[in-house]
Formats: sequence, structure tokens, C-alpha cells
Amino acid sequence: MDSQRWWAGIIRAITSGLGLYGLFALLLTGFAVAILPSKLSEAAQLTVLAWTGVGGLLLIIGSFIILWRNPRHLADQVALQQSQIDAIKETLESPLFADKVLDIVRSEIGQEDQNDEHTL
Repeated sequence: MDSQRWWAGIIRAITSGLGLYGLFALLLTGFAVAILPSKLSEAAQLTVLAWTGVGGLLLIIGSFIILWRNPRHLADQVALQQSQIDAIKETLESPLFADKVLDIVRSEIGQEDQNDEHTL
């Protein structure tokens, strides 16, 4: 059970925006540790590290472009969900809803009492 929570935490961290950047930083560091002591020439090592850095910059710039164009859309979605939650809470807390539920329960209890009388 604990291992499932551990994996769920890792997946949650990867799917969050900041977690994605952290994952890329870990991969870049891992690449640096793996490439620098390798038997590649120094020029090949620098080329691999440079392309990795360019990929990281493209990831950061691309995510900023995507979020720069539609941050309002994300806020609208959160506001819509909050308004739906508020509407449900208002419905559940209204006295008319409570009265309707009581009427339904009373009618069900009345039907059960009638069924019990017919079986006797």
C-alpha cells in the first residue's frame, strides 16, 4: 500500500508543471553525470549537453507560450467548477429540498406500511 502511495506521489509530481521542470532538471543532471566521465571526445560531450540544454529551453519557452495565451481559460474553468459546487451546496441546504426529501421518505414509508398490511 505504501509503495502505491509512493508511485502516486511520483506521478502527481511529474504531471504538475513544476514537477515537470524538476524532472527535466534531474534528467539534465543525470545526463551530465553520465556523459562527462564517458569515453566520448570532449566536443561530443559538449554537443550532447548543448542539445539537452536546448531541449530544456524549448520546453520552458513552449510552456510559457501556451500558458501566456490562455491563462484566463484556466481561471474560467476553476470559476465554473466553483460556481457549480456553490449551486449544489445551495440546493442541498435549501428548505425546499429538505421538505421534498421528507415527502419522498414519508411516501416510501407509507407504501411499505400498506404492503405490510396486505401481507398479513
